[in-house]
Amino acid sequence: MKKRIALIILTTVLLFSFCSCGGSAKQESDGGYYTPGETAGSSGYSNATQEYDSAQYTSGSGTSAQGAGDEFKDPRKIIYRCETSIETVNFDDSCAALMAMIEQCHGYVASSYISNGGYYSSATRNMSVTARIPREFYEQFLSQRTQLGAVVYFSESTEDVTGAYIDITARLESLQIQEERLLALIKEAKDLEELLLLEDKLTDVRYSIESAQSALKTYDDLIAYCTVEVNLREVLKASNVNTGFGYKVRERFVSTWAGFVNFLQDLVLAVISLLPVLIIGGIAAFLIIRGVRKKNLNVLKKYQEAKVARMPQNFPGEETAEKSEEKTAEKTQE
Repeated sequence: MKKRIALIILTTVLLFSFCSCGGSAKQESDGGYYTPGETAGSSGYSNATQEYDSAQYTSGSGTSAQGAGDEFKDPRKIIYRCETSIETVNFDDSCAALMAMIEQCHGYVASSYISNGGYYSSATRNMSVTARIPREFYEQFLSQRTQLGAVVYFSESTEDVTGAYIDITARLESLQIQEERLLALIKEAKDLEELLLLEDKLTDVRYSIESAQSALKTYDDLIAYCTVEVNLREVLKASNVNTGFGYKVRERFVSTWAGFVNFLQDLVLAVISLLPVLIIGGIAAFLIIRGVRKKNLNVLKKYQEAKVARMPQNFPGEETAEKSEEKTAEKTQE
């Protein structure tokens, strides 16, 4: 009997719990909770936001999604720069060959400088060229640099600006969205004060847009065209690749002797150039010294004359010449 009562009570409790669970599940589905189906259906705004963010990332600098595929062929934005020094015996031919190489690689000369050594210098001629070479012809240009002469120095550097480029692009798109919203608000402005405030804000936004566009254009130019600096130097003898101790000693001796000879030549040229100044300065110094000595002699002479004038004419016990002559004449008459 007790077992039956316990079984009935246990069955009643299980039925009550099952009903309670069913009621709570129904309450959750009918209440403010999202079911998986409703969550998927209501995530349209989130999906649209993700699609916009993806398009914003792949759109590039204000371009459409159709042109973004070309940029992802090389997603990195890298700036290439290099500098090389070349020694050549045939200076004129090397200069002409350098210009032909730049033209062959579809580049252009950004700046150039030629030095002929100058009148007062015994230095040889040299030429410095800063060229802009398209990225696709950069390796070809570097491989041909040995045709100009002996390469004695080469340095290359790269700068990855991918992060900065993406940041500026995202900022530009945000500014363009702000510009569109401000234009819409300006059309709906009701009073003059509000209109002026919106126009001031629009001016600032457009200024920021121009700055971002200018920065992107600068990056695009530096990325598309590599900067190459070439220094051509004329030498009497081509450099030798030998690096032995005897070669170094001989080269140091020859270099030191050449430097000493150049110093003597420069010194002689400097003396010759200063010779007119030295002659005029010598004449002026002679006249000044002569005038000073003459003045000193005149002062000394006047001092001696004044000293003599201050001295007494007759000393005690002495007679003048006139009195002596008179006495002599008297004695003769007697």
